[in-house]
Amino acid sequence: MKTQKIVLLATLLAVLAWDMQKPVWSCGGTPVPNCGRTMWLALLTPRNIVFRAGVPIQVPVGVMPYLFWNVNAPCAQPAVGASAPGVSTPASIFNNASLIINVTCTPLGGSPVQLGPFIYNFDLPAMPGIQPNDSVSFDVPAGTFDGSVPVICDVSGTYAVDFTNGTGAGMLSASNQTEVCIVPPSADDVNLPRLDFKYIPKQGGLFERLRRGDQGYFYFLASNNDLRNSVELNLTTNLDSRGNLPDGFNPGDPAQAYQSLVYSTQDLRGDFYTHNFVDNPADWQALPYGDPQNNPTSLNKTITLKAGQS
Repeated sequence: MKTQKIVLLATLLAVLAWDMQKPVWSCGGTPVPNCGRTMWLALLTPRNIVFRAGVPIQVPVGVMPYLFWNVNAPCAQPAVGASAPGVSTPASIFNNASLIINVTCTPLGGSPVQLGPFIYNFDLPAMPGIQPNDSVSFDVPAGTFDGSVPVICDVSGTYAVDFTNGTGAGMLSASNQTEVCIVPPSADDVNLPRLDFKYIPKQGGLFERLRRGDQGYFYFLASNNDLRNSVELNLTTNLDSRGNLPDGFNPGDPAQAYQSLVYSTQDLRGDFYTHNFVDNPADWQALPYGDPQNNPTSLNKTITLKAGQS
């Protein structure tokens, strides 16, 4: 029996929300100017994708934009016509808000392949706070890869909204990144990836929402669908704090951001919360708060799955 070593990167994302009519504060932020606006974007690819020969491979991406602004006059309000940044496209395509996704896929031992841009039109934001969750998808064209080795795809997204008719007019955008693996099928079942790793959301959607100070659990399932070989997994968490300034504003110059009528809902150094691996529900315990600027942003753990084990 062979043992293979594979590195998996599990990105844990906690969205802290308490009252959707108020800014989502973490452990402080920058001052909020009159007619101030803030925006961030969460992206999530929930699982490995199994390679299928001769057909396009559809990759789902969970999307959650957050946008907050002053709804009162004379402040600018979201308006129609937000065009995807950096893309020359007729403005009529973008009636509301836009999302653009670019993808770079690299097969193990091979060269990167660029896909996209993929462009999506979202509903015009009507209320400040977390915008309606959307799940989009993109296709990897048939024949792009041969399926003999795993392919890691870096997925980058930018969400944009245009503000008009008031103080603070102009476009705001927020960007984020995630990744997804396209893996060979199991020799025993072509409908299953040889190695599966997926996020299991709780009721209420892909993204976890917690009240400030509450503790959350994120469930992941790793499955070795190879019935002949065991596999060693190197698990790494990577906390990526995203409640920062919109695109194009320097975290090192909060005064300039204030003058531009934008702000951050978190400390610009980043708010990282205590976290831990839990294998057995009996071991669950409350974690101490710690110092958000000094908590570790990553943890590492190695596990071994026997042939056919999850």
